[in-house]
Amino acid sequence: MRLNTYQSHHALLGLGWAYLSQQQYEEALRPWQLLSQRSLSFPAAQESILALPFAYEKLQAPGDALAAYQEAESRFIKEIQFIRDMRETLTEGELLTLIGGPALTAKELKEAWESSKDQPGISAAIAAEGEHWLKLESNSIIKTRSVYLSELFSQSRFQTRVLDIRDLLSLQKVLSNWEPKLAIYKELLLEKQTNRTQEKQQAIQQKVDQQVSHLISKRDALTARINQIQTEQDYLALADADTKQLYTIVERAEKALKNLQAAGKENADAMERLRMYKGILVWRAAQTYSGGMAELQGNLKTIVSTLDNTLATQNRIREITTTSFDIQPMLVKLEKLTQENTHQLAVTDQLLNEQTGYLRRDVDSQLDAHEKRLTHYLAQAQLAIARLYDTALRKQAQ
Repeated sequence: MRLNTYQSHHALLGLGWAYLSQQQYEEALRPWQLLSQRSLSFPAAQESILALPFAYEKLQAPGDALAAYQEAESRFIKEIQFIRDMRETLTEGELLTLIGGPALTAKELKEAWESSKDQPGISAAIAAEGEHWLKLESNSIIKTRSVYLSELFSQSRFQTRVLDIRDLLSLQKVLSNWEPKLAIYKELLLEKQTNRTQEKQQAIQQKVDQQVSHLISKRDALTARINQIQTEQDYLALADADTKQLYTIVERAEKALKNLQAAGKENADAMERLRMYKGILVWRAAQTYSGGMAELQGNLKTIVSTLDNTLATQNRIREITTTSFDIQPMLVKLEKLTQENTHQLAVTDQLLNEQTGYLRRDVDSQLDAHEKRLTHYLAQAQLAIARLYDTALRKQAQ
């Protein structure tokens, strides 16, 4: 095994304990001395700098043990302060800046980490190859060099939350950009209504209006469907046709068994098997749920983009041609869109704050666990120092 790999930490630690169990204390020192020189972000290294003075004590070398315990105390204090600085620095705003930043390719990620390896912080970035991490299991949307956070960052729940926040940030940007645009469109309509002096070609304008209404209806319907599926956690709504068909068959069979049961012909084994099949189908549907939801959200983004283009065409038609229809209905629709945009932006802001808060608490909880472990080790080192001092004083008194 190569000594510069993550697995080597545990191997060196275990080797030392193996020697110690055989009372080969000097042999135990070598792997622990090597391991103790590594970063305390690794749990094995943390344990090794306490195991090292313990071995010295077994060798009846209290002076070396005391020095090693004091070195451990100093390093634990420094590492605990490092984690506390991370917890203070890693605010919700910092997380949003990180998650909302541009995605980096593997090459760009490596260059960024090389240039910032001596700088403080969590050393994390959005990975471009992880944009479709739901379909590519070996990839990750967010990566970090921090050992303290790598376990948390690799969890599917954490990755999903990061994707959700990126989507919310994109939606927030779109909605925010639409606010001044809607105000400008309203001013243009009012100006045209005031300056209108002749008949306009109603047919052309009506066709574009119908397209806008159709796209809004599609957008609203798809948004409602997405919200309903997410609210009800309806995995089967996005399942493939075979899964849906099998689920329908199971439900019919379950209904038939219930009718037989009501008639006094109970078949508990069959009912239990149906429940098992039903659970398997729900689980099977759940596996494709995230991918299906991502596809629906992608369709929604396409509809919104098409709607934007259609609205732009609508404005160009107003500039090139004249129409005879009353502008007031369009003003009403525009006002409704403005209200909907404002409402959606408020909802998006709220969801973004909630999701970022959850993410911040996850990160803080992870760092808190590491801090507690280091604090426990620090207490052990300090107790050992006090014990050795007490032993030395007792010997002097004798």
